[in-house]
Amino acid sequence: EVEIRAALESPPAWLFEASEPAKPKPLNEVPCTWVDSVDLLRKMCAELAGERAIAVDLENHSYRSFQGFCCLMQVSSSTADYLVDALAL
Repeated sequence: EVEIRAALESPPAWLFEASEPAKPKPLNEVPCTWVDSVDLLRKMCAELAGERAIAVDLENHSYRSFQGFCCLMQVSSSTADYLVDALAL
């Protein structure tokens, strides 16, 4: 919550700068890492900390469940893709 409040109170200047869309790299040039341990999760977070933009997609399992639960998180940057096994973590 602290990070969100700070970002809303004084957003970084680059957030308002115009930029050209980046062309995605071919799949065979971007590594994909399976994250199923806390150590790998920490490594992923450290690698993503320097990125300006990331994309996140959550996969939900709701078979025989009213609310369901997150079972897979896909995180991508311009330099790497990660598949986070939420069940293992």
